[in-house]
Amino acid sequence: MRRLVLRTWLGMNRLFPDRNYDGGATQGAATFSDEQLRLSKLCNNRFWTAAFASEIMLEKQEVTHMGEILHPTDTPKLYFSTLYTCEADVRASLERMKADHEAEGKAFNIDSETAARAEWKQIEWEIEQAQTEEKGFMDKIGNCRLESVAGDHGIFYAQEPEQIANSILGFLAETTE
Repeated sequence: MRRLVLRTWLGMNRLFPDRNYDGGATQGAATFSDEQLRLSKLCNNRFWTAAFASEIMLEKQEVTHMGEILHPTDTPKLYFSTLYTCEADVRASLERMKADHEAEGKAFNIDSETAARAEWKQIEWEIEQAQTEEKGFMDKIGNCRLESVAGDHGIFYAQEPEQIANSILGFLAETTE
């Protein structure tokens, strides 16, 4: 982490991005156009910024600070969560990964059914803990509706556009009556 922070602070990652990194298929390869993927890859080449490194290093401290200063309000809020809620969500995520690999002509040799079952058994307790924390956060900010959406963090809106649009429109209709 120290090397990443130093490299980032000096601006070296912007001058010499890591072009050799192959983290598998590009997330969203089956969803986005070629131009959108090109722009995404340009951003990912410069993934480590000083702001991002700072965010990672200060995350626990900032979560504690936010917990101290947040107070519930009556303002209606809609919170989208991409946390898995069941084994089927894990399977759907693996299927999206498979589609991304196939869109880039890469192999994906994982049986989604078997892998989802195994992964869900492994992470179920972590998800329950994360959901408890999520609920605590929503209680802390007050008047918040949780919408679970099956999708990848950061691009779920593109993977499930109709669900997101319907959730937002329904939320707006209810809160503006």
